Amino acid sequence: MKAKTPDLWVEFKRAHPKIIAMLFYADWYAREQFGHEILLTDVDRTQEGYDQTYAKDVAGGFCPTFKDRDGKLHYGGFRPHLYDPINGVRSHAGDVGVVHGTLNQVERLTDKEARQLAAHINEFWPRSDGKPSALYHDTGSGMHLHLQCVV
Repeated sequence: MKAKTPDLWVEFKRAHPKIIAMLFYADWYAREQFGHEILLTDVDRTQEGYDQTYAKDVAGGFCPTFKDRDGKLHYGGFRPHLYDPINGVRSHAGDVGVVHGTLNQVERLTDKEARQLAAHINEFWPRSDGKPSALYHDTGSGMHLHLQCVV
């Protein structure tokens, strides 16, 4: 497994052990089936990071929100990447780059490979709440494989 940027290894190490195990497994599967490793592109975000990412949705009232004690509105939707050391919250999600070509000398997953890996993860790493463990989607910054677990 490679990381898009060196600081992702810090995020990876402080993530929940379940997502670390799932990402290692996804990397093993990609090496066995496709002949190359995965590229980690995101692990955790702070509340400020979520607020920045979903600023238009918060402003437009298109997502769940909450107000802090100062009355500032924050993104309050599902936050699997949330890292909040004060409250002991660790990310339970990881994103894997999907695009033809290379980045940092790593061949990223093709569309077909990402779909196959997502199907495999969902079959062999089922969640107890019935939601998918792997999503292949675009949230505005390009298609990527999103892996998540219940903690």
